[in-house]
Amino acid sequence: MTPTRLAALPLKRPSATLLFVQVLSILLYPLMQDTAVERAAFRVIGLFVLGAALYVVKRGPWLTGFAISLALPVVALSIWLVFDFDFRRQAIMAALSAVFYFYAAGSLIAYMLEDEFATADELFAAGATFTLLAWAFAYV
Repeated sequence: MTPTRLAALPLKRPSATLLFVQVLSILLYPLMQDTAVERAAFRVIGLFVLGAALYVVKRGPWLTGFAISLALPVVALSIWLVFDFDFRRQAIMAALSAVFYFYAAGSLIAYMLEDEFATADELFAAGATFTLLAWAFAYV
């Protein structure tokens, strides 16, 4: 299978992937706070969480375009803050991140309520929703 075909394959359980990335970032957080390089590495992990959350929103019933319009400035500000830290930009990034994670959590809740029967992915979505809400409140 070529790499482009591999990238186009949908994940079987995207909510499980999101939950795994979130838990991994929570476990790595205490190890990545001492130096600027470690904080930059944690921002990269945060971007993976953002990307996984965006993929989950894309699969749900809510608007993907709105989520992308929230996620792109967060990515840009995250990269900018690695090279030039400023408290105002940090506050703007935190506010946009909080709105994005609240939106992603709402999208996951809507995804779980779409049908009558819970699938394995929806069970992982319950844990991922809780963690998305925790991230959102942390940014608030």
